[in-house]
Amino acid sequence: MENLEGKKLGLLLSTAPTHPNAETVARLSQTAQQAEVQVYLYLIDEGVKNLENPIIRELTRTGVKLNVCAYGCQQHNVSTDGYGSDVTFCGLVVLSQIVTGFPTTIFVFFVRFSELHPNKDLQKSLIINILYSQ
Repeated sequence: MENLEGKKLGLLLSTAPTHPNAETVARLSQTAQQAEVQVYLYLIDEGVKNLENPIIRELTRTGVKLNVCAYGCQQHNVSTDGYGSDVTFCGLVVLSQIVTGFPTTIFVFFVRFSELHPNKDLQKSLIINILYSQ
């Protein structure tokens, strides 16, 4: 098995805490950290509601770099007050840098297919384009 130490993993979570993606992201992050992989998590859209999710907050205490869409917080009435340096509130420019300009080894999106495009026929091609865009 390849040594993953020093590699970087970017994750985007756009679903609410009630969606199974939150737990999947948490477990994937924990597994990556055990392999000495640096994890970068970006919360967007309904995913900003995970800011108060204990399993997501625990990740910041273990070293996950948490970036949260400030606009998403405003749209979903999620407070940005009272957080320390372990949470960075930012915009889509930072997300763009994480996805395209940041040297992550891999970037994984956790979204509902319907968020990508309302036309179900186009959803699969969008996923394929995202996965193979780099």
